[in-house]
Amino acid sequence: MERHEIIELMGQLKLAGMRAAYDEVITAGLRAQHPVQRIIGELLLAQLADNRARSTAYRMGVARFPMMKNLAEFDFTVSPVNQGLVRELHEGGFLATQRNAVLIGGTGTGKSHVSIAIGANCVRNGARVRFFTAVDLVSQTDLLILRYFRITRREREKGALPGALRAPAIAAVQERAARRRPGAPQGRNISVGH
Repeated sequence: MERHEIIELMGQLKLAGMRAAYDEVITAGLRAQHPVQRIIGELLLAQLADNRARSTAYRMGVARFPMMKNLAEFDFTVSPVNQGLVRELHEGGFLATQRNAVLIGGTGTGKSHVSIAIGANCVRNGARVRFFTAVDLVSQTDLLILRYFRITRREREKGALPGALRAPAIAAVQERAARRRPGAPQGRNISVGH
């Protein structure tokens, strides 16, 4: 089979990673006289890396971060946050234990920056994340409630929920003027700032 036919088949099979790496991997493999299994393995690894990169890019788009932030840009010296706790949250371990992280603080303390940095890192590690403003969240909640009551009781019992009703691993909510309702339940939260 000729090179152009192989490239064409990879395109039809949507193997973009293999297709992009084909010439380099085949040339290097033949030059070094690698066995066929090693060459195929390297092509598969290239495809796997491409799949992971595309998946991460897709989840970043779904997260709808207003801008990208990372912890390296955050100045811990000017914000009254617990740096150790923020770095721990950034690793995403709280997802495995199903804990909530609540960032509380005044204007300009870095809540949005930290939540975006934590969320983006969790996306890179495979989690589903969604960033909301408080107004977006209220609007989405109203729509979700309407959708929920439109599905049948049997569908609800089977667990057949519309995609929008399946919760992401992280939902970051940016509030403009946050007030805790007196008597509202505390939940299992981690307070990061003050």
